[in-house]
Amino acid sequence: MPEAVCLFDVVPPIEGVVKNISLGGFCVVIRGISRLQIEALSRGRQCFVTIRLGEESIIALARVVWMDERTKGDAPEYKGGLAIEVMSSEERLKLASLIARMRGGGAR
Repeated sequence: MPEAVCLFDVVPPIEGVVKNISLGGFCVVIRGISRLQIEALSRGRQCFVTIRLGEESIIALARVVWMDERTKGDAPEYKGGLAIEVMSSEERLKLASLIARMRGGGAR
């Protein structure tokens, strides 16, 4: 399954790997950031996100539903769930296509 990347529009910018996605939300894993940086993605916070898979990208407003820290070696790893709150109709169609590609059933 191809990996999609999520870019969070916060300061400083945060990037994570999308692990599970639907039209309503997604799960993301974030590595290589500090506990202070992850506060920008605390529960209930909203931010714009860009989800990229290859050359295709989707922009949406998302809300952090949950975020957990999981220790992997010396560096913390964060896993969280986000709900898609606002997305244009055009972006929603692109998201449906991206989901099909991630699951191996869509055109490239």
